Amino acid sequence: GSVVRGRGSRRMNNFKILGKIGEGSFGEVLRAHDKRAGWEEGQERLVALKKIFVRKPEDGIPVGVWREVKCLQHLEHENVVKLREVFVHGSSIVLVMECMECSLHEALRARGHPIGEAKAKGVMRAVLCGLEHVHSVGLIHRDVKPGNLLLSAGGDVKLGDFGLARTHATPDRPYSYQAATRWYRSPELLWSAREYTSAVDVWACGLILAELLTNTPLLPGETDIDQLQRVLALRGTPDVWAADWPEVEGLQDYDKISFNPMPEAPLAPLLGECSEEAVELIDKLLKVCVCLREGVGWCVCVCVCVCVCVCVC
Repeated sequence: GSVVRGRGSRRMNNFKILGKIGEGSFGEVLRAHDKRAGWEEGQERLVALKKIFVRKPEDGIPVGVWREVKCLQHLEHENVVKLREVFVHGSSIVLVMECMECSLHEALRARGHPIGEAKAKGVMRAVLCGLEHVHSVGLIHRDVKPGNLLLSAGGDVKLGDFGLARTHATPDRPYSYQAATRWYRSPELLWSAREYTSAVDVWACGLILAELLTNTPLLPGETDIDQLQRVLALRGTPDVWAADWPEVEGLQDYDKISFNPMPEAPLAPLLGECSEEAVELIDKLLKVCVCLREGVGWCVCVCVCVCVCVCVC
């Protein structure tokens, strides 16, 4: 059946708009109160209405919206933002979602200093538990970054924005290597891989954990080539690790970009005051070799990270 259910203004009348959360080229996100009955006693009736403008109705539902809706319909996990319903209102498609307080990016910028190792590990445990569920149903998020990690007023951490998500299965057409935001893009994406795995999400988690510990992005590249340069300056050029990943030589842009040999740099000096355990976790999440990174995130993090309240807003 259609992913969009219900049409007309009647659906919008179910909500009392309380204010605007944000806006962009896609549309706007509104905070609203759900006026309908049917909520469990004591359950928060606040929702977020994500209104996506459809500029040309004949073009149908934008592909990013379609992906997000289809993905969220398959996901039911405490660390994934919940999609309640979808409907059409005028020239917009409205996604009714649970209302979150802010993004991790907004919280870190407002805080201005690191959140501490215990809370950083708590955030990472939540993110990796959510991703483990996403990956278990055959999906890759492909845009894990602080701006897409959402925080509730009570300190819950949830994955949001599945507009770039794709299935694990062999695609009908190659994946785009432009997936993910540059600073959190894995080596295989920077070398223009057209087939890749959930390991791209694991790499992003390693960079996010480092950012949580320092409140500064670890690899803020200005261009894609600069990003790759920073990755190799940190983890070493292929002469260091290529024996573990011989397939790297087959990636589209591998031979197009050459760098002088660089050894692997120590991580600890870049991470401020944190435990050896935290450094080792980031090292495991940031393995250049895909096969050493695949599947490592959730298993390792559950062993290392405890579940704590992560109020950072």
